[in-house]
Amino acid sequence: MTTTYYNKVYAVDNVGYKSTVVVSDGVTIDTTPPEPQYLFHSGSNILNNPSFETSPNVLQSGDVNATNICNVSVDYMPSSWNLSSGGCAAVVSSNKNLARDGRSFLFVRGSVSQILSGLMVGGLYRVSFFSSHLSISSSTQSNKEGFVQVDDKKHVFLIYTKAYRGDGGQSTAREEISWHKHTFYFVAREGSVVFELGSVDDRTGIYVDNIVVDHVERDQNNGTSGLHVQAHVVYLHEWGSVHGSWSFIEDVSSITEYLWAIGYTKGGTQLQNFQSVGLSNFAYNSMVTLIHNSYIYITTVAKNSAGFEGISYSDKILVDLTSPIIEEVLDGDFIGEDLDSWKENTVYVNWKVTDDESGLDYCEWAIGYQPKGIEVQGFERINIDSRRTYKDFDASVLQGKTVYSTLQCQNKAGLISSLSSDGVTIYDQPPSMASAVIRTLPLSLTEYPALDYYQSVTNNLKIVWSGVEDKIGVQQYKAS
Repeated sequence: MTTTYYNKVYAVDNVGYKSTVVVSDGVTIDTTPPEPQYLFHSGSNILNNPSFETSPNVLQSGDVNATNICNVSVDYMPSSWNLSSGGCAAVVSSNKNLARDGRSFLFVRGSVSQILSGLMVGGLYRVSFFSSHLSISSSTQSNKEGFVQVDDKKHVFLIYTKAYRGDGGQSTAREEISWHKHTFYFVAREGSVVFELGSVDDRTGIYVDNIVVDHVERDQNNGTSGLHVQAHVVYLHEWGSVHGSWSFIEDVSSITEYLWAIGYTKGGTQLQNFQSVGLSNFAYNSMVTLIHNSYIYITTVAKNSAGFEGISYSDKILVDLTSPIIEEVLDGDFIGEDLDSWKENTVYVNWKVTDDESGLDYCEWAIGYQPKGIEVQGFERINIDSRRTYKDFDASVLQGKTVYSTLQCQNKAGLISSLSSDGVTIYDQPPSMASAVIRTLPLSLTEYPALDYYQSVTNNLKIVWSGVEDKIGVQQYKAS
């Protein structure tokens, strides 16, 4: 229970006249610190076309290097998005596994925007998305910056230090696109706001994909989600960052400042001393040195106007700097079986994948006509523990073709690995004899060769043949 005190003042002059009484605006006695709240992410995306899967036309990834997207007559703009003045954007697609989600992603120079409607005024919202450097081989710039803006709140983010630059495209570990995750939070001041995302440098641009804006429920009492501070680590190409988000409630005096620290224990500051972030509900540090298989904690302090401090902690965060190990992806119905061909209109796959540190979060399976291809089937979630699965297709999709299965797995630290099988040819037709030629090689009992179609040997016959055709190869011949 709080108490508010008021001061009343009046004046009396030398002859005894009294002034009117003036009352102060009061002072409230606050005896409690701010209380932390639990965060529950709804996971329901309020954006339209968040992964840029819908557009009038798409630019093939192989044509990006040779295309000036600011000087084209074809409309590559994603549906439901608006382009900033002077900006350029194009939806990029590929038959290989390049997008972070789905088949397409956005190449943007400048920025794109969308109106978010139906927001809860005063509600907390999370923004998460993936960005990447361009795959242009001549683009050797080490770092790039992008920005995300909601209403009048603008945040600039740094994309990871570009890997492989200057290697001439010869690195055996080279990835064409390496996606980097970003997370931000904002409090809605109005029911409808403009969401904008783009590159700070509009001369080269960046790739973006899988943008999610979801509502975050805040609850002071329900502790089923663990400790109050939400935290995670992002790691890519030896470049890492630690992210934290939080919420406090203060019923009496207002919250004036948040501070956060990173350490190896609750309240520890071994990796970062307490730093002020103003009234922001989140923060991140990309200047920390992360040690594989260590545990770290984030501690947050909220100060109120009365000088009291509330404190909150994250659960321990495992620093896992290694992606899942996919030992094998095999074309076969049984575990460990690897076939080169079969006749059924079914794709079978079995695999072996492990992650001894943070554990596997999920695995996805795609099928294409090339390694890491997605022409036949885009990535679909599969049961990891079964270690095998299959899917039936129409004969027109598979017959006479070689298909490759690709497994993509993410661990609980957010790191991804992928591996393709060596391919299987599916064909249900017998060998073709249309061009086959069979002939005998005449045998002679003397030193003189026999003429064609004649021989003097009566107990032996020698024949040869050629021109037998089969897409999966002939296993054996039978002669009679």
